Amino acid sequence: MTLPTVPELPPLWPLVLTLAAAGTVGFRRGWVREVATLGLLLFSWVVVVGLGFSVVASLNKLALMLSFTWQGGFDEPDPAPLLRALRLAPAIDPWHPEWFYALLFALGIVGAYAVPNRVASRSETALDALLGGLAGALNGYVAAYVLLGYLQAGGRGGPIADGFSLLGGYATTIVVAVVAGAVGIAMLTSLRGAVFGQKR
Repeated sequence: MTLPTVPELPPLWPLVLTLAAAGTVGFRRGWVREVATLGLLLFSWVVVVGLGFSVVASLNKLALMLSFTWQGGFDEPDPAPLLRALRLAPAIDPWHPEWFYALLFALGIVGAYAVPNRVASRSETALDALLGGLAGALNGYVAAYVLLGYLQAGGRGGPIADGFSLLGGYATTIVVAVVAGAVGIAMLTSLRGAVFGQKR
């Protein structure tokens, strides 16, 4: 009698390490910076999804013109063969642009963490730090989920990406719930502080 096989769970250690590291960063930065970072991460994701193909087409055209000029296409009596060869070997594969999308989103991650540091204050209270840690863990998950998703689609990522796909179907719901909860708690805390300040 053969026992039924139990499916193996995807490795969770990359997910745990990412959440812990991002949560630690968020604990130091505070919830205001982390919520701003989350907004910029989602904006970067939307930009890559909505404009990624247009960016790839524009860069391929630019690379084509530069290569054609560099290889002396204007001096050729018949530049058609060279132009045809260059078009068959674009700088970025338009059918598989996942690596380029991952690079674009990685640049968005850098901007999403750099910009709030200049425009938002750091955590001032323990509650700010706690909410920052929760929002930071969520930011780490979103960044890793999107980035590894592109890498896996491009032939990389492997089992590490499987761990981040556990909550993939609920990512949007989790993001909205956490942001709404963080903002609600912060507003209640501010209102309570204002009331206490008036009583004193």
